[in-house]
Amino acid sequence: MTVQTSQISIIQKSNLVRMIEEQNISSINILSRLMKLTSEEVLHMIQELLNEGTLHGYLTEDGSRFFKGDAKFLPQKPKEVEVAIERGFFTPGKLVFFIGLSMFIGGQIGVRLVPIDSILWQILSSIVVLSLIVILLGMIAFSKE
Repeated sequence: MTVQTSQISIIQKSNLVRMIEEQNISSINILSRLMKLTSEEVLHMIQELLNEGTLHGYLTEDGSRFFKGDAKFLPQKPKEVEVAIERGFFTPGKLVFFIGLSMFIGGQIGVRLVPIDSILWQILSSIVVLSLIVILLGMIAFSKE
């Protein structure tokens, strides 16, 4: 009977070592449920394995968990992924600025070619004033990019 009990004990110990080392199970309750043993038997087997030198680690004070000696408790930082964003020449701020500049140039050319007393002259001069506002908005947007 002792040979059979020692073989079962060796098989159970090897299963316990496999669960702790490979599957990273640290809860004594889970280990006892998986091995169909009581918590005290699992704690006794862990203590035997620690004394033999097969396992390296420590039990918590309340005896509810076993932590491997080679376990690293430092959280791993996620790898930072660098995303290269290529910005074209025409960013939104530059685009608004160039639209305002083209409005200003077009308005100035139109004001110079049209007689002063016509309604078209008043519309073109309004475009010149609006173009200055658009240029200002483009410069503000460009400075924030």
